[in-house]
Amino acid sequence: MNLDQQKEYEEMDNIILEDAVITYNNGLEQNIDIGKIIINNNKEKGLHSSMSSSSSTGFSKTVFELDNSIIINDITSKLYEETHNFVKMNLVTNDELDNTLVNISKETDKDKIMEMEDNYHNNQKDIECYPLDELQLPFQAYNTLSVNTNFEMLDNDCKYNIYDIRYTLLSTDENGNEGSQSLYNIRYSPYLTDKSVRQLVKKRGL
Repeated sequence: MNLDQQKEYEEMDNIILEDAVITYNNGLEQNIDIGKIIINNNKEKGLHSSMSSSSSTGFSKTVFELDNSIIINDITSKLYEETHNFVKMNLVTNDELDNTLVNISKETDKDKIMEMEDNYHNNQKDIECYPLDELQLPFQAYNTLSVNTNFEMLDNDCKYNIYDIRYTLLSTDENGNEGSQSLYNIRYSPYLTDKSVRQLVKKRGL
């Protein structure tokens, strides 16, 4: 990417793409629905992330180390209306498991690290996430803030879509300073077999 292309890309902010035109070799054109893609160069980053993970089952987790206590006032997204029905979340503060992993030293035995990580990920199965409109906000966090997200896909056409969503935490620290932090690991990709692809094509009349 040259400087002119970089400048042009940086100026593309808050642009919404919902359809595209395919031009075939024979000159024919076809309009297609590409869902909803939002180009937004305003990357909100105000907290220090010490760990981020995601799984193929739809569970993701981000851990932030806090210098001071903060209050999470709201959680927003430009795709909130389209996704809040199946994105669930849980906020945890001062989590002992997270602190254990964050503070692993370079001298820690490799087998011990693997054991700790296995125990940690097994414990993720016990974390219950809630619909976004049921979260208890404002939420005060001390020392660490763990944001757990679970993608519980609805049993409809939505499960065939690909999602890469930016939710943003809006916060206030103990001095009254406002901040915002985007979450970058809320993703979902469908597992498609040959049979499910044929069913999808037939259902959508393609």
